[in-house]
Amino acid sequence: MAFLTCWHMTDLPTEIVEIVEKDLKKFDSISQDSQILGDQVDKVIRNSKNAWIPTSHWISGWLWYYIDKINRENFCYDLTDIDGGSIHILNMVKVSFITGIRMQILITSINLN
Repeated sequence: MAFLTCWHMTDLPTEIVEIVEKDLKKFDSISQDSQILGDQVDKVIRNSKNAWIPTSHWISGWLWYYIDKINRENFCYDLTDIDGGSIHILNMVKVSFITGIRMQILITSINLN
């Protein structure tokens, strides 16, 4: 039986993570408000922005290694590439009502064939 969610602990050095984070900031200028239905934007329900990173970007190839690895170890799908030639990056801003601290969460969702 395959797990629904898989984690792969990489022990990446902080410097590498900072490079990835810095490079992904280049896509902030093309990020758009996330929509909930059609073209509807509702920041109360979904306060986030998203962008699409082409598979020609180095981060896509780097992530593909882990996608393929987890797929071979768990799901065993016949994956050949990233659907649509791009990776969806979701940048959520959450405001904690208890502390008032803003937290940014980077989530990558991979659309697969």
